[in-house]
Amino acid sequence: MNTQGSNAFKVTICTALLLTSGLVGTAMPNKAEAQPASPFLYCFVSPNSQPGGPLGLCSSQYPSASYSASFSVQNLPAGTYSFVWTNEIGQVLPCTWSSCTVNYLGGMMISDVIYVNYTNTTTGASNTLSRAVAINGPY
Repeated sequence: MNTQGSNAFKVTICTALLLTSGLVGTAMPNKAEAQPASPFLYCFVSPNSQPGGPLGLCSSQYPSASYSASFSVQNLPAGTYSFVWTNEIGQVLPCTWSSCTVNYLGGMMISDVIYVNYTNTTTGASNTLSRAVAINGPY
């Protein structure tokens, strides 16, 4: 009897059972949660009943009278940058650094998109990043 082939078959069956049961999937890191190598906009809404991952957590269902959404540009190449922050309706936010906090009232469903345009002041190269915010509603 070929024990190597038999063991490999048992491992394959066990792995398939674990994957279909969801036991392995919950313990393994989500590839979508991996931190990207290029610049990205981190976001975390607080208060929150859930921890944020490498990209943050830009939504909350936690009951509160008010919320704060904290944003920061991550993974920028070395250099000097200027930043312009705006919201979904084009209002310029009072933030001029690589991070910004936006406050929201609680007790209602909130949907917003925050944009940041960053410009390398030496080269003139610019890019815009954005994140959607969802509070007390669908994401």
